Amino acid sequence: MDLLERRTTSAMKSVKAVVQIIGHSTVPVTPRYIDELTEWYHQNSFVVLPSSHRVLTPTLKPKDLRRHGSLVPIDESQVVKLIHRALPGISQFVKHQLSRQANPT
Repeated sequence: MDLLERRTTSAMKSVKAVVQIIGHSTVPVTPRYIDELTEWYHQNSFVVLPSSHRVLTPTLKPKDLRRHGSLVPIDESQVVKLIHRALPGISQFVKHQLSRQANPT
């Protein structure tokens, strides 16, 4: 996220997709003070995390969830297995993002 914040304009022009596999680490948060970047990140992010991640607690409010981009919970706790189970979804997301960029609507 630091790179996106420092180079917002160039990143939004040239980066087609952001894929992150979080495991049980802290989930990145979109910056609140750059509205364009927040919207761009929501449209271009794919954040994979275990379904048991602490950010997915029942007490979490939907507005708080939006700060993290597109979260993809997967029922797996080991990071290597999480990556393996997420690969088909990552592949589909990247293909969609590249085709969307090639054929803007």
